[in-house]
Amino acid sequence: MNRLENAMILFCPECSEYLDPRQAECTCGWRRAQNALMQPGQPQWLSHLNGAAQGCALRRGGNIYVSWAARISGGVSALHAETGQPVWEKPLPFTAGVRSSPVSDGASLYAASSGLAHLGAELKAADLRSGSLRWQIGLPDSVLGTPLLAGENRLFTACENGQVLGVDTLRGQIIPAWCVSAPRGARWLARADSTLAVLNREGECTLFAFNHGSILPQSSLSLDAALNAPPILRKGHWLCPLADGRLVTVSLHHARLEKTYSLGASITAAPLPLTDGSCLLALADHTLRRVDLSSGHEIWRSPQMPRRVTGGIAVGMGLAVCAGHDGGLHALDLSNGDEVWSSVLPSGSPLISDVLFAEGVFYAGSKEGEFFAVPWHGGRYDWAARFLAADRQQEKAGEYSILAAVTAASPRERREYFHSALSYWQAGERYEWSARLRERLPNQNACDLAQEFQRAGENYALAGHPSQELMVRMYLRASDWYEESCDQAQADRCRAEAQRLGRAPYLTFSKVNLPENCDSDRSYTAVFEVVNRGNSAAHNVLFRIAGNLQVRIHLQAERLPVGVPVEIEAPLYPLTSGDLVVHASYVDSEGRRWHNQKVFPWNVKPYDGVEIFGHVGLLKDIIGRVRVHGDVGAVSHVKALPADRDEVPDAHP
Repeated sequence: MNRLENAMILFCPECSEYLDPRQAECTCGWRRAQNALMQPGQPQWLSHLNGAAQGCALRRGGNIYVSWAARISGGVSALHAETGQPVWEKPLPFTAGVRSSPVSDGASLYAASSGLAHLGAELKAADLRSGSLRWQIGLPDSVLGTPLLAGENRLFTACENGQVLGVDTLRGQIIPAWCVSAPRGARWLARADSTLAVLNREGECTLFAFNHGSILPQSSLSLDAALNAPPILRKGHWLCPLADGRLVTVSLHHARLEKTYSLGASITAAPLPLTDGSCLLALADHTLRRVDLSSGHEIWRSPQMPRRVTGGIAVGMGLAVCAGHDGGLHALDLSNGDEVWSSVLPSGSPLISDVLFAEGVFYAGSKEGEFFAVPWHGGRYDWAARFLAADRQQEKAGEYSILAAVTAASPRERREYFHSALSYWQAGERYEWSARLRERLPNQNACDLAQEFQRAGENYALAGHPSQELMVRMYLRASDWYEESCDQAQADRCRAEAQRLGRAPYLTFSKVNLPENCDSDRSYTAVFEVVNRGNSAAHNVLFRIAGNLQVRIHLQAERLPVGVPVEIEAPLYPLTSGDLVVHASYVDSEGRRWHNQKVFPWNVKPYDGVEIFGHVGLLKDIIGRVRVHGDVGAVSHVKALPADRDEVPDAHP
């Protein structure tokens, strides 16, 4: 699951608080790298190439490499896999472009061009990271098929004139002993053990044998029909889609046709064999079919699509995704062929590249040079949650249920998805997540929340969870909520259990003065009382007041002993109604970091006048104060920050 990993985080990695997917920043200051949410049918990103996308893109590391072809030029572009931003581009001018897929050995990227008029084609090797040219070789004719890496430092490429060239990838030189001739129009290459197979568009197949540093002619056969789409290698056999509506299997070991399947319509994209012995086929009747290769039985047939499938098919996360002539990616449930989502380009330009699935994302490109990425769920978070739950990935299922909830169209759906997330996390033994989510849901009873955190601590203890710190946090949080519900006896019991498990500070918050019926065109002073109710001192305490404010207030105390009440007084500049959050970060005597916070609802009337705090970050007199009853060491007055900033003051400003 790769992707959006930072964006998909629902519990802050710094303070463990629940973080709504629509929030870019946690109250402790941690920020997401990007927004996780997307609407069904919308690409995650869309980039533009200098020509039509060709072949199948390649993902290596954090980049996507894609070939493109224009009228008198072509090349290979490297795009950042998460954003689609260009990293580098290697153009091949005065050619008919790069018509095949790029290939890589992990260090270099190899691409062959198609010749233009009297100008020959080229094979180039570029550094994978920088795009800098390592070497280039002139070729006798155009290359329309993808080069083949076969053996150590060996690459083969088939030219339109029938020549098959072997290249030493270290030196960038053609190896005469590895060069042979095949029928004109040679396009596709495959290697099975010691056999090199070459196939052209007319269905003429030639096999060569590797023999002591060279390759020698072995045998040939004809398929008696042209190919409509590229063949696919599977267990020493080529699956060849023919224009007359047949799918034939060719043994590369014995040079013979072994099976023939009649489908009633021509195949328009490369077949995709699956691990269970079935195969996905895109047909000219605008359907996608799953066929059992042992019996020829059709397992399912998709509903007719708006246009025929023009690009290759990819499979991932229970989906079969194909590229259509309507400019859309269509994702079908692999088990039954039902459509789960589709993502159509605004331009409607036909998708002509094959589909790539890598790191949880589907990639495809169009005739007009648009190249885009769609995450596997396609914005259908409800379907994704059910799929993950069926696959026993309860933790991830809960995450996607949350995303489904926050993008739901109705309150009823939102409630259902939130409760599904709670159920998934309980089943996956993520009791802390379940408790913290319930804490953020509206209309929750304090006693119920206390019991939820107490059960979380008990469940972790029963499961033998290795982290005593986690159990201490759960019992202390339960104690906090029991006090909120005026059940002091239960609060004391939970605090005693936390003390039995380990020594830890724990700060609780209550409001002394929080003005009600406020206006957003004025500033207000709020006062909160903080008490350390743990059983050890809290050191280097950083308070952060955030929420619906023009500025965030940061204050720091050097040390808070157990039981000493501390008051925080701070000027607040409200924006709108919403939650006001007081967050504290601190360390115990052993240097372990702790966090906790309290959320206070705050009603604010909107202001329709001139925005007078638009440049509040420039004000120098916004100062909070810590009023202390007792000796807590040094106290710092820390600057206030604008609401769109992410700075945290130094430990000792």
